[in-house]
Amino acid sequence: MKHTPINISVFAIFRITPNAIFNLFKTITLLFNELRRRLYSNEIFYIIRRDLTIHVDMFVPKIKLKLRELRKDDVPKLINIYEERLTT
Repeated sequence: MKHTPINISVFAIFRITPNAIFNLFKTITLLFNELRRRLYSNEIFYIIRRDLTIHVDMFVPKIKLKLRELRKDDVPKLINIYEERLTT
C-alpha cells in the first residue's frame, strides 16, 4: 500500500478566494456599522402586545380612524429589501 503525501491547502479545501474574503470583510463591516447605529441611537421603539384569547371591549376613539388589514402591495412600502438598513 502506497502512502501519498497530502498537499492540499486550507484555501483549496474551503475554496477561499480573494472575492470571498472581500465579501466577508464587507459583511463584517455592514454588521458592525448596523450594531454601532443601534447601540448609539436615540430612537425609541414601543411594542404593544396583548393576549388574543382574552376578550377586550373596544372603545370609540375621539378622532376618526380608518383601519384596514395589511395588503400585499403595502409590504414593499414598509420594508424595502433593497436597502442596506431598514427605513424609519
